[in-house]
Amino acid sequence: MNMDRTTYKDKSAIQTLGQFVSVKQNIDKEGKKSAVKYDATMLPTLMVLDSNGKVVLQHIGSLDAKGLNQFLKGAAKKGAKKSTKQGSKKSTKVKK
Repeated sequence: MNMDRTTYKDKSAIQTLGQFVSVKQNIDKEGKKSAVKYDATMLPTLMVLDSNGKVVLQHIGSLDAKGLNQFLKGAAKKGAKKSTKQGSKKSTKVKK
């Protein structure tokens, strides 16, 4: 499954991703350091990080829109999503 052609074009997935700061990196190019740091050895690897860069949730393999929504909702339950509260800024990155 090519997530660029399917999952990331789905309206519900786009809406859920809007709750996070999404970052896509090619581990063969700009994402080499991140791949080493987070031990991303398989593609695709999706990670949700907290504001300190700690992995909150990880999934290896492709997901359809429903699976991505469930994955991200699980991450949100663990406290990882954008926060607009004063004094509490969380930035979450999802690596695709």
